[in-house]
Amino acid sequence: MRPIYFIALAALFLVGCGAAAGGGEPGHPMSTPEQESILENITITAGDTVLDGVLFDNETARALAERLPLTVSLWDPAENFAKAFDLDDPLPDAAAHTRSYELGGLAYWDNGPSVAIFYNDDLLETIVPVTTIGKITSSVEVFEDYGGAVTIEKAENAPAQTAESGTIPAELQSIPDGYRTPAEQQGKLEKLTYDTWESFTYAEHTQRLTKEAWVYLPYGYDDTKPYNVFYLSHGGWSDETTLMGTADDPGSFKNVIDHAIQDGKMQPMILVMPTYNNTSPQDSGNYSLAVQLTDRFHNELVNDLIPAVESKYSTYAQDTTPQGLRASRDHRGFGGFSMGSVNTWATFRYALDYFRYFMPMSGSYSLDGSYMASLAKAQGYGPQDFFIFAASGTNDFAYRAFKAQIMTMAGDSDGFFTLADSELGGNLSFREHEGYEHNATACDEYTYNGLCFFWNASQPTG
Repeated sequence: MRPIYFIALAALFLVGCGAAAGGGEPGHPMSTPEQESILENITITAGDTVLDGVLFDNETARALAERLPLTVSLWDPAENFAKAFDLDDPLPDAAAHTRSYELGGLAYWDNGPSVAIFYNDDLLETIVPVTTIGKITSSVEVFEDYGGAVTIEKAENAPAQTAESGTIPAELQSIPDGYRTPAEQQGKLEKLTYDTWESFTYAEHTQRLTKEAWVYLPYGYDDTKPYNVFYLSHGGWSDETTLMGTADDPGSFKNVIDHAIQDGKMQPMILVMPTYNNTSPQDSGNYSLAVQLTDRFHNELVNDLIPAVESKYSTYAQDTTPQGLRASRDHRGFGGFSMGSVNTWATFRYALDYFRYFMPMSGSYSLDGSYMASLAKAQGYGPQDFFIFAASGTNDFAYRAFKAQIMTMAGDSDGFFTLADSELGGNLSFREHEGYEHNATACDEYTYNGLCFFWNASQPTG
């Protein structure tokens, strides 16, 4: 049976290659299967490599889940495209069929019966309809050279971070009426003063600076319990007081956060509002200077600001040594709007050791998806080690470039970035608000939505 089956399944993929050569855009599937709800977290062990994955919630995938754990031998239905393994008995095949696929996808073919693992996306589509049953969320590069046995099993002890945050709604949620006025349960703002060094000569430590950040503590803050902490960067022509104000003059967005926590939409967390302004409070008003300062801010951030914040306030860091801060990265996030978004991407580039969550909004960094993936890989991190919540508005002057960056990350990074509504399905989300421009209203709404998502697995955003 194997020779006949091999020829048939190989034709499934190789004819697809001929279709790709005849039209369409080489290197990308014609369409990507829509994200399905998640049934089960799984692990796939290939030699010494352990990959994370998910099974989707359909009848075929449910039947496969009942057979786990499963150790099977791989074979090559199509060179440089997919690996496959045979099943002893067919699975129910009532789910919708498709000819589209995605990198890392798991697809069932009833005539085998077999399951294919797509580790390349050079073909336009599969010629024979298949049933999409799941996906591998880790990098699938291992299958380029590996052809031995794999063990597939349920991730009974899946890392807690896979469920730390919630599910992002299809549309951004508006800030509810009344949230701009003071809440009954009010958090407080405190000024934090800390020492650092001039940004351009930071490594030499020749010019000491004393800077200020504002820290938001949620209502009922208790220094005997740990809190997640999110660092929020301002944009251009701004400073550390722009986003939430001060203790004596709080801004309306502080009220929004109070209400969101009071109503259970957002988990109680510590927010930190620093500044990348260097020797002058006007630095962020100079665009080219601000770009340079955001590229250097990580030095001050990880060496001075985070230790100052997390030695004073109760977070998940057991201590503020580099080792202690790295160990608590799952409980730390960074985000910002406009130039604050550029600062966020720079933090992703330099400081993945210290942050799991990122919230860039209306500010792009690079239109090279492979380059963005290389920034994480160079730091030793894979697709499962972070999540990016991105947002912009269709009338925002930064919208086109920002959306283009997100789409090229999702489509041109060899599967490193995967668009999803939650951490269970991928590591990148993008939401846009029709008609929104580049202003404080947009900044507040996107930030509200993001903060309602992070560390909020118990309920959807908003």
